[in-house]
Amino acid sequence: MRDHLASCPECKGEMNVAEVGPFARVACPACGQEVRVKTEMGAYLLVRRIAHGGMSVIYAAHDTALDREIAVKVLNEEYSADEKREAAFKKEARLTATVSHPNIVDVYTVGRAYGRYFIAMELVPGESLEERMSEFGALPEDAVVRLALQVVDGLRSAHSAGLLHRDIKPGNILIAEDGTAKLVDFGLSLLTESGMVHADEIWATPTYVAPEVLEQAGEDHRADIYALGSTLYHALSGCRPIELNEVTNKAAWKAKQEIVPLKRLAPWLSNETVQIVERAMADDPDERFNDYEDFRGELEAARMILKEKGTKAPVRGGTRSKRRKRYDARRKLLVGLSALVVCALLSAAGLYFSSMKSEKQEGDGFGDTSLMVDPEKNPNLGLEAAMQINETYQAARKFLEEDDYVGAEEQFCAVWQNEQAPAETAIWAGFEAVVVSFLDGRSADARQHLADLFDFVNKREASDSVMGRRVQSAAELLTSLQLIPADRIPEVLDKPFRATVFLAMALKTWEQGYLERARDMFEKFLRSGPWPEADWMQSYVRIGKRYLADYSLLAMADFETDGKTRSEMESGVLALEDLYGSLMTT
Repeated sequence: MRDHLASCPECKGEMNVAEVGPFARVACPACGQEVRVKTEMGAYLLVRRIAHGGMSVIYAAHDTALDREIAVKVLNEEYSADEKREAAFKKEARLTATVSHPNIVDVYTVGRAYGRYFIAMELVPGESLEERMSEFGALPEDAVVRLALQVVDGLRSAHSAGLLHRDIKPGNILIAEDGTAKLVDFGLSLLTESGMVHADEIWATPTYVAPEVLEQAGEDHRADIYALGSTLYHALSGCRPIELNEVTNKAAWKAKQEIVPLKRLAPWLSNETVQIVERAMADDPDERFNDYEDFRGELEAARMILKEKGTKAPVRGGTRSKRRKRYDARRKLLVGLSALVVCALLSAAGLYFSSMKSEKQEGDGFGDTSLMVDPEKNPNLGLEAAMQINETYQAARKFLEEDDYVGAEEQFCAVWQNEQAPAETAIWAGFEAVVVSFLDGRSADARQHLADLFDFVNKREASDSVMGRRVQSAAELLTSLQLIPADRIPEVLDKPFRATVFLAMALKTWEQGYLERARDMFEKFLRSGPWPEADWMQSYVRIGKRYLADYSLLAMADFETDGKTRSEMESGVLALEDLYGSLMTT
């Protein structure tokens, strides 16, 4: 591999960064300063990471040639050397560029840098439908119908160009700040000359994909209609159409035969909207809408009815997890999973509250031992299962070291949901999924993980027990929008569990904007280490130092506007934008 040199802005020393990927953060070997490297992709300067997918990473970037903000999608390293994936990536850019429509993200160009292909495209300020649902759960019916009309318009334009999207899902529908919906990620698209097409592989998300796709039968635009129907089902009810523990085509196909009627999950919806969604999700393609004109006409009629009669507010008394588990409770798979997590939670209750200062005599159940599974200490756990759990946990640690919080969360959750994982290991992994969600700026996801703890106690009717009350109190502590009371913050952080909970408190405090208090908490966290036999805590120590560094930068920022001229305020905005780009945390 050829050397690629970068300069340290602190000591001006040179670093060979040939082996790291774009937008990586490395420590200067001379002075130790952390430096962001490989930020230039052609004429585009990467500013921050905004999304992470199976084949690529998407960054917000600045177009230095045209002085505009754009998005840059970079193909992952393992796929950049794969001719088939490379061809698919190029095809995505070519196919998307063939369609120009207000409800489809524009593609500007495709290029290659640092041995990886990238696509430069329109940056959509706002959020994805997935992010909106993560924050609010079930969305208002009239808002979903308006959104669906726009998506149908985009799909109709793509279909007119002979294009199938093939991966319609909440994460691929962006919502701009002005409410405009835009389709993104045509990476799985197929160009059709007439009627049906056959794909060699299935890469689409099983939750939303049409049954005929899972069977690798012929598919046409009606498969996109099914996927959009599944997405609307999720947005309207707050529940995914199916939940899979075993992600296989056979399991997904079977689950799609048992989808709970939308009206049962969301009785507040109008009959017109329910009928539209259920027709779009018909198992037989011939029973779906034949074309987008028909689909759009029905949606427009439903919109007019809602405008006349009004929209009922969706029921949000419970979390998305509660609703999903309620209608899936009949399935044996979920029953088994629920039992496992309850056991983990009941163990966690004692472990958490034993760390509180009011319960010092009980100690910390986790002690200083590693979180990895030791087969000798778990005789009922097979060696193969132990190795799998350990490897998954190690993968999570690796992602955390590389600042890939999404990847870390996925692996931590995989350990947490593993039926064979010991209770302590499972709950540790679940709590670390909370921490990395906070680190990634996704507080809604972090609170969703925490809310699950509260829900499981109620489901097992353990809320009147001492342990049940403690678990619910812990969940309320980190999910509440109120500032964490001083008397609820641990004073002694001599155990990894106490320190990890304390770190989560510091992250929540930072998120709420109480930066000085958060700074004090991060400083205390750093003073409390190291923790014997818990080397993995150093990842959190490193991250804690970043928050302190960012606090120093923010403390020097000038946010005042009184008495300033327009020119001074414009300069101040530019300075704040530069400051934001230099922050090391989300």
